[in-house]
Amino acid sequence: MVLEWLQDVALRSGSRGYLSLYDTVSSQKLPSYNTFISFLALSHVNPKIAHSSFAIGRRDYSSSPSNTFISTKGKLRVSNRFENVKCLDDAVSVFRQMVREQPLPSPVSFSKLLKIMVNMKHYSDVVSLFGEMQKLGISTNEFILSIVINSYCLMHRADLGFSVLAIFFKTGIPYNVVTFNTLIGGLFAENKVKDAVHLFKKLTRENICEPNEVMYATVMNGLSKRGHTGKFFSLLRLMEQGSTKPDTCIYSIVIDALCKDRMLDDAINLLNEMKQKGVPPDIITYSSLIDGLCKFGRWENVRTMFDEMVNLNIYPTVYTFSIVINGLCKEGKAEDRRGNNETHDQKRCGAYCGHLQCNSRWILFAWSNG
Repeated sequence: MVLEWLQDVALRSGSRGYLSLYDTVSSQKLPSYNTFISFLALSHVNPKIAHSSFAIGRRDYSSSPSNTFISTKGKLRVSNRFENVKCLDDAVSVFRQMVREQPLPSPVSFSKLLKIMVNMKHYSDVVSLFGEMQKLGISTNEFILSIVINSYCLMHRADLGFSVLAIFFKTGIPYNVVTFNTLIGGLFAENKVKDAVHLFKKLTRENICEPNEVMYATVMNGLSKRGHTGKFFSLLRLMEQGSTKPDTCIYSIVIDALCKDRMLDDAINLLNEMKQKGVPPDIITYSSLIDGLCKFGRWENVRTMFDEMVNLNIYPTVYTFSIVINGLCKEGKAEDRRGNNETHDQKRCGAYCGHLQCNSRWILFAWSNG
């Protein structure tokens, strides 16, 4: 039985009410029902919410304007059905026409409409229309369910996002890494760091789903923004043990967090480690390091980073130069010249000179060796 470890949590959370979910899934005789109960226990979701699978009050769309995108045959023109959706009223009108069609459009068509509504930030309306689909018995798929979960999370209601898992189990639709990545991101957005990390670790330890690079990046970004840098190294080691190995993006996230947490030596060591393992750093990796080093006046290390970048054919961007300019200005080491006449000191800087075009003039900067 999957996730038996959460049964104690469920009992301590007063999860007897969660058994009301049995009415939702028991008829399917699914062996993984306890998995669902456990995830809901983790989310502390209200049993009534879980039983209904969606708790945002349904809106009355009966007075919505009729769809204006109808052909002479009374069918929506598929070619422009969605491209003409510019506002909520348009989306609702298209939805009304879709549910009247015989045969009904495919779940893919409904998922496209809901995705458009998410892009317009009408999250609660996505949930409401999904509720109408459930009431009308319209088929769903993993894309629609993921969109609904994402809408709940964007509303900072990850607990309701967990309740959608009931439909996965009831219909037999398989959940995947995207489903749980969305929930983990939602928990972080609500500052529920402990729950997010707990869910992530159990997903990996219980082999419920194999985390991918996106999930690892979500966890590390969430920890970074909330000052939990100390957990990065254990996550890196966990990642190295699995099939998904740390890539440049993952290392860059960790290095950036270490620099922001003033752990510059650890960041430099990690840079050396990733190069030894054959993972190439990029401009983002070096920019994060240069930013941290400049803020603490470690100019010799900054020069070393620039030397490494040149050797690796990685060229500084405007952002990288702006980091150095800002640091030099704060320490009084920057020279701002109009025109392009080079002095002896400027020539001596060699690779440590850069030209940036800004406000229709060239800024020539350099830092001293002293």
